[in-house]
Amino acid sequence: MSKKRWSFEDVSNTAVSNRARVFYNNAFAYYRKEEYNNAIENLQKAIKIRSDFYEAIVLLGCVYAEVKDERNAVECFQRVIELRPKDYTAFFNMGIGYSSLDNHEQAILCFETAIELEPDNRHEVFHLLGMQYSYEGNQGKALDCFEKAIALKPDDQGILFSIGYCNLLCSNLEEAKDCFIQNCLRGYQFRWRSILGLGHIAFLEKDKEKGMNCYKESLSLCDKVDSFFEKMESDYKFLKLELQGFSREEYDEILNLLKDKKE
Repeated sequence: MSKKRWSFEDVSNTAVSNRARVFYNNAFAYYRKEEYNNAIENLQKAIKIRSDFYEAIVLLGCVYAEVKDERNAVECFQRVIELRPKDYTAFFNMGIGYSSLDNHEQAILCFETAIELEPDNRHEVFHLLGMQYSYEGNQGKALDCFEKAIALKPDDQGILFSIGYCNLLCSNLEEAKDCFIQNCLRGYQFRWRSILGLGHIAFLEKDKEKGMNCYKESLSLCDKVDSFFEKMESDYKFLKLELQGFSREEYDEILNLLKDKKE
């Protein structure tokens, strides 16, 4: 669910019965083997014995996150916060859970609290916070968060890509172009998506040949063809490309040409 991890194995300071501890240890072993249903069953038994078994609730939340059951994951992290109101990681993970449920308003509250609790990790949380504001349509606040994030970690390609994407959404084409070009020069991680963004910009600037070349290059770099076309479709909707002057008809023609080329 996030890059943060708790120390699941350390339950030495938790006053729980041996039976609850056995269920927890079994669950942790299943978790490591990715046998998540068995892990959930054992954790539920441990928590039934001791309702405030902190480590078991934490692990249960992470297991639910692994199986994409975000609602139950969020409920677990809420229980963690009831036990430890200043648990940074619980707020962080709960924010990601709310975001996955498209509850961006609650995600914003979680990330803002996380920033207050642990300033040393602000770059990561500012990035996530900016994404929530972008989803909510507040691109000004989104860019402000992204700029704070990149100031704290200038070499982060993900943050730089988000700045470019947000600028493209706002029709700030030169600013977006600069971010995407920088990302292409920095490494492979966001290259195909950055080149895809450069393709959008080229078409918006009426340079169809350059735009098509960018799309073809992006497609060739993407490991999964389906992911490329899913991203093309989501970009058209989220970036409101039609409102920026990129007609749906022309976009569909381009998609068909790219699909024919790949086949």
